[in-house]
Amino acid sequence: MIRGTKYIQIGIAALVALAFSVSASAANYNSRYGPVLWKDLPLRGSVSKVIWVGSWWPYTKNGVAWRHRGDSIPSPAELFDEFMGNKDKIDLDLAKTYYEMVEKDLSPKQKRIQELVPTLNRMIERGETWQDTDEGKEYTTLRTEIDEAKKNLPTVPTESATMWEIIHSGRGVIGVGGWWGHCNAWSAAAIMDLEPRKNAVVNGVTFTPGDIKALLTEAWMEQSSSFFGTRNEYHGDEEARSKIDFRDVTPAAFHIFITDQIGNKDKSFVIDRFTGSEVWNQPMKAYRVTEVKKLYTDDTAVEKDLIVTEYDQWTGKATESTLQKQNVFPIQVTTTFHWVTDGLPPETLTADQDLTEVPDDGFSDSYTVSRLTDDQIDVRTLTYTLYLTKPLEDPAAEVVGD
Repeated sequence: MIRGTKYIQIGIAALVALAFSVSASAANYNSRYGPVLWKDLPLRGSVSKVIWVGSWWPYTKNGVAWRHRGDSIPSPAELFDEFMGNKDKIDLDLAKTYYEMVEKDLSPKQKRIQELVPTLNRMIERGETWQDTDEGKEYTTLRTEIDEAKKNLPTVPTESATMWEIIHSGRGVIGVGGWWGHCNAWSAAAIMDLEPRKNAVVNGVTFTPGDIKALLTEAWMEQSSSFFGTRNEYHGDEEARSKIDFRDVTPAAFHIFITDQIGNKDKSFVIDRFTGSEVWNQPMKAYRVTEVKKLYTDDTAVEKDLIVTEYDQWTGKATESTLQKQNVFPIQVTTTFHWVTDGLPPETLTADQDLTEVPDDGFSDSYTVSRLTDDQIDVRTLTYTLYLTKPLEDPAAEVVGD
């Protein structure tokens, strides 16, 4: 199992994982994540491209329609509308009327529905008829009340980027959560695009680096992604936290993918750093294996019941199966990894991210890393067990099982 601050769930965006193969070797399921030979998995790596800092443009601030430089200064979306000739199609008073009605009349009901859903889902899993339960009746009533309340909302034209953003990625979204935002899109943009570092004037409209980052972020918002690991919808009790969707990704998947993508291929990817139902996407920058400890003696194998977590090719549903008892060589691995943060003001420019010469103790220390990178890099250290088919020094040793 993984030990450390928490399990991690990793989502790998298809756009940044161009080089990995999704086909798994029949002999070793872990080959779907990358090379399975221990000798082919570098102990350290850092992405050479600058992975730039930015904002996650929260929905509760109206996404990229947020006037992040001050209430009197147009937002990135408004500047884009001015550039496109759609400035006259912005009606902020109408948008405000709309989202204030949503927040008052609809969102509380939607949030109560969100609280009921885990209970109803468990009833469905058990084959129970949920509609006649108290929770089911409350759910149905709330759905009806929301549908009726929607009829009272004003009609809001969304021909401008600003109005569209407020309604669909801002405070106009019914039941919007405080953690909802554009972190997935910012992560993709930060990995794939060069960082804007100067103002740009186009057709008389001035865009700051923060404005340009916002528009790049919006451009990546609906990009399709491929994932390792499964989406966790609820983690509020022990039963929920015992399920695969809370516990994955596996130690083997984590170790193989991070070392191959960054260490071998010099490619970043996106992780969901939060273990649970919220999603906090962050782009990876670097990792370092700081300790490898043998959990066997004298090159003598240990008999172990191995488990492998497999994912359905089409649905992504995870299942655990046993590989039965095998003679393996367990090792305990400690790995520190860095991701770029999105918790800074939108106009922040990326500082020097090169920490390759920093000693292991500094690389693993969040205070040291924050000081060296102007609070732009976050740190996590995990300790976990991997199982090898042969002793650690054997060049034919493969990582097997979870």
